[in-house]
Amino acid sequence: DAIPQRGRRAAVSKLEERNQGGKAPKSAGSQVITLDWLVRNALAGAIAGTVLEVMLYPMESFKTQIQTRQRPKSLLGLVNGLVGSAAGVFSS
Repeated sequence: DAIPQRGRRAAVSKLEERNQGGKAPKSAGSQVITLDWLVRNALAGAIAGTVLEVMLYPMESFKTQIQTRQRPKSLLGLVNGLVGSAAGVFSS
């Protein structure tokens, strides 16, 4: 106990401690938080955010071009920068 645990082992240890060693909490309606649960929910949120960004990015780009009174050069111009934006959303 003198040397604190680091990294993944520490995270797992804290989750187990919070969940009373993997047993269900005594209070009704509480969810047991495991590393598997945490990873699955984080991945689901990342995918949902990325899908939303991919769907809305062309509309936002078109709106911005209208507001700045620029004409879109092509349909490809509406998705310029989409990959970088989607990567930023997924990673956050």
